[in-house]
Amino acid sequence: MNQDITECQHFSNGNIIFQKIFTSLKKVDTLLFLCLVGFVTLIPLIFYPQVKSTFTMPKLLILRWISLASILLLTYKMYTERSFSYLKTRFLNYLSFYAIAVLLSTIFSVQIYASLFGTYGRFVGIFTLLNFLYLPFLAINVIKTKKQLHALITISIGIAFALAVFGLMQKYSDPDTSKWGAVFQKIVGNSKYWTQDPTDRVFGTVGHSNHFGAYLSFHVMLALGMLLMLKNWWKRILLGFSAVIMVMTVFGTASRGALLGLVAGAAVFALFTLKIIWPKNEKKGYSILAAFVGMLLILFILRGFLLEKAKTLNVVQRSLETIQFMREGNIPDRVSWWYSSWEMFKDRPIFGQGLSTFSEVYNGYRRRDYRVPENIQDTTTPEYAHMEFFDILATQGIVGIVFYFLLIGSVLLLLAKSVWKGKKSDQWVHLGILTALITYLGQVLLSFGVITTLIFFWLFLGIGIVAVFLDRSEEVQEKKIALGKKTVLIIACGVLFLSLAGFYFAFRHFEAEYYFRQAKQESKLGNFQQAWIYYQKTIYLMPYEYVYFHDYAEDLFNVTSEYITRSSDEQVSTLEKNFYEIVGVFMRAIEISPKQPYLHANLGLAYLTVSDIYGQLHRKEDAKKLYELGVQEYKNSIELGKNNPIYPYTLGYAYYKLNEFENAIPYLQMALEIRDPMKNIYYLLASSYFQIGDKVKALEWVQKAQEDDSETAEEHQLFKDIVGAGTDIDPEIETEIDTRTNL
Repeated sequence: MNQDITECQHFSNGNIIFQKIFTSLKKVDTLLFLCLVGFVTLIPLIFYPQVKSTFTMPKLLILRWISLASILLLTYKMYTERSFSYLKTRFLNYLSFYAIAVLLSTIFSVQIYASLFGTYGRFVGIFTLLNFLYLPFLAINVIKTKKQLHALITISIGIAFALAVFGLMQKYSDPDTSKWGAVFQKIVGNSKYWTQDPTDRVFGTVGHSNHFGAYLSFHVMLALGMLLMLKNWWKRILLGFSAVIMVMTVFGTASRGALLGLVAGAAVFALFTLKIIWPKNEKKGYSILAAFVGMLLILFILRGFLLEKAKTLNVVQRSLETIQFMREGNIPDRVSWWYSSWEMFKDRPIFGQGLSTFSEVYNGYRRRDYRVPENIQDTTTPEYAHMEFFDILATQGIVGIVFYFLLIGSVLLLLAKSVWKGKKSDQWVHLGILTALITYLGQVLLSFGVITTLIFFWLFLGIGIVAVFLDRSEEVQEKKIALGKKTVLIIACGVLFLSLAGFYFAFRHFEAEYYFRQAKQESKLGNFQQAWIYYQKTIYLMPYEYVYFHDYAEDLFNVTSEYITRSSDEQVSTLEKNFYEIVGVFMRAIEISPKQPYLHANLGLAYLTVSDIYGQLHRKEDAKKLYELGVQEYKNSIELGKNNPIYPYTLGYAYYKLNEFENAIPYLQMALEIRDPMKNIYYLLASSYFQIGDKVKALEWVQKAQEDDSETAEEHQLFKDIVGAGTDIDPEIETEIDTRTNL
């Protein structure tokens, strides 16, 4: 009898343990679902002005931490069940192939640091991209019911609606132009604190109007899908109102890419809507078609009035400016970048230049037709090709682009088939997800994804798979891999170690951005000693980000140049100490990113500046050595900065300021061959030729400088000096000379 009691106790204890494990696993599943909720809520909401990349790094930190937390939860589940389970789908095969492709692109990258950590400010290197690829896998293996699916989408729409309202408040937060401006300003903050003006182009909590518009357009389509699925009219009205507010805010962003994506998504939504409704209710289908035709007719009748009103929209004004720029014989900057992307691809067609290396290698492929109004492109290197597909082609090669399209195409095709032939109750949700993804793909025809938009794109690829499979549960195969106790323990320990390392690295990166921001602020306030401390902390935390090194060296150089007097030996000693640090930091930046021409140009400027100081102090050997090093760095910048006139111009101007006029002339002419006219090159050439005694050419160039009817005092004086020097004058222009000299 005692034996029976013992057996019953063992059975009871075992049952209790089983129930605890079951309850624990249910909690794990709930926490995993909350991780997905965290992605759709915290990512778009959070930003932190105390880090340099205010809208990127905080979101990236949240992405990494939530992802790592979910990995730990999945590992705990695996440890408890002694097995690893996942849904077997073709999509996961494509996901794995694409992951291998980007890993190979990173391994064979021309700039390994950029491929590992990503371009500064966007940070989409291999670690971040693999994190993105994890999101659809997580969604597929966490969402188990339609209730979870609908809840997640609804929460995401709710956050987007709230941010759209926030964006409209930003738009009308100027008390001078808006009746509610003072009230809105108290809620969203003073627009003058930002480097961009949200009253001109709304950027919400995403940081850039193009990407905020893309985020909202994505959710407009999700809202339409949910609206048509629901039967409750109050919920429909609320979702419809949310969609309208989001569309209004999209117009407030003035983003052409977001509007293009929205139009593409809406067009696909309309076509599928007719397909769904027409066979089941032909009369209703004709009514919808008649309403559409009627709307087009009204638009045609009111076209004059509507066009006049449309011209006041920021997005239309921007488009008209682009058209005018093209009429002047230019091509849009994006088109030039696309051509450059193609050349990058042709040079390295298999695995591309390397993940996230577009800005690193762009200057070697820069075209002369890359121009924007006011010529600000000379000091600007585009981060990406501004068409995601060209960017992938250039940086990941044919292998990357093929698996990318297979991956994306498999989801779009699956969703399209489901909408075409699926159950009516689920078609609308599937159509909302399908068109949301199309909206993103339409937007990146003119732009690229950032942390926020990429998270939603990759996450909803997985959600799209789940949405279809929840209706086809009989077709879904769950693969279960049994694991031994030792194997599970080893995997769990490995994952725990890597996760802790991941948490540490994520925070370390965030901390570097925080100190970088503080360094910039202290330098701006004139607290240079504190700024140097912050800079040193920044580069200690992230020793592979060349932007940190460059900005530290540049700030130190500017301060040294401004405050060191050239007559005191003590101050010269300080100069030398700073100078050696400046050179060392610049050289470290070049070591990390050797193909950025502006790094070489700035190092060259540092060399020549100190060389000039040494020359005035009669330290001729030191001056000569630094002079030669400076000239060589400028020549390096010219070689690397293909078709950019700023680099030959800078060296030519440096020679000019050093009174080496014969050396200045060929570099000034080199710049002019790339862009004519440019800055004050005509005057510099005229003055240089005059100084070396070639007065005929000097006269030719000074007259060219005077042709634009905006003659400067310097040009006028130079003209008088040339004529007064007895130059042989062409008889045809003697009258003009007499007129000018009498002025």
